[in-house]
Amino acid sequence: ASCVLTAENSVGMLGRVTAEEGVGALWAGAGLSLADSFAAVAATAVLDLVSSKIDVQLPPAVIGLLQSGVTAPIELASFVAQTRREIERNPHLSQHLGKWMQNMNVTGMDAFAAMATATLIQVLGSTPAHLISERVADLVDPLLGALQGQFASVVIRGGVISSLAIIPTYPLSTMAVTAKCGLPLRFGSYSTWYAGLVPSLAGIFAYRAAYYAADGAVRTVVTHNSSPMVKMVAGLSCGVVASLASYPFETLRMRAIIASVADDILEDDGRPPLQVRSTLSP
Repeated sequence: ASCVLTAENSVGMLGRVTAEEGVGALWAGAGLSLADSFAAVAATAVLDLVSSKIDVQLPPAVIGLLQSGVTAPIELASFVAQTRREIERNPHLSQHLGKWMQNMNVTGMDAFAAMATATLIQVLGSTPAHLISERVADLVDPLLGALQGQFASVVIRGGVISSLAIIPTYPLSTMAVTAKCGLPLRFGSYSTWYAGLVPSLAGIFAYRAAYYAADGAVRTVVTHNSSPMVKMVAGLSCGVVASLASYPFETLRMRAIIASVADDILEDDGRPPLQVRSTLSP
């Protein structure tokens, strides 16, 4: 029943956002998100180079924090672009976050602190998610054994495994989002734990399908004898296409979390909630 309700909420939010703000609102901050991805790749390359030079393997948590220091301003700006309209839609929530939205210096220590906290939470959830995915793969493979072809392997099998693996640790992902703007997660609210889960799961399949399609198109142009630079550009192009295809689902996920947290704040203050969990109506 909870899954059905979450799906209904997601459809309702999609209809409201597109009707009130236009389809383009689903890609708010997409350019910043792509810039953040490229910055993260560059930071990872530099950290790998440094690790090889000093012959020390940096722990994932350290790598994540260092990356956060590089990408925090861009990621935070993208997050603000995605959620600003949802925050402004709720006047009471705006009172809590209005000053933060106006005064947040995306290049300052407050931005780094917010993103570092979110990164630590994400790292905390990544290890169990990886272990869960391995166990899920062992369980799913016999059931999906009849599926044949690369599409089935990349999109369906990979999507099912990734989707099932993130469900147990999804509340940590929600905490990471709320940490970006200093909002505490009320663990008494199941709806907030899993706010935006359906768009998140849909985004996994959208990303994999788009990447598969783009990779197939690229392979008709890029050959085994192509230069490394051409292959790198082709790979990045596939990632860009997949990211843009799945970005609207990420926007819906972010806004669903903010909307659900808004209800929690109203309830904590003794005010009737906006019922965004059940209807997501204006």
